[in-house]
Amino acid sequence: MTPNSAEKFRGRIDPIKDKIPGHVLKVIEEELKKLQLLETSSSEFDVTCNYLDWLTVLPWGNFRCAICFMLMS
Repeated sequence: MTPNSAEKFRGRIDPIKDKIPGHVLKVIEEELKKLQLLETSSSEFDVTCNYLDWLTVLPWGNFRCAICFMLMS
């Protein structure tokens, strides 16, 4: 991941920001701030990117996809 990773994640959440629960949005914002302070070579940078990747690809507000995920588990 590059230092522009934060922009990539912001690009994912901006269109669906109103569908993401407030407590989750708060966590995402905190992790984005942390990401901008971390060195790209640190292992925590990779962990934070992976966490943000999962948080930003979940189908927030799309209940049909959520049901599919539960059935596939």
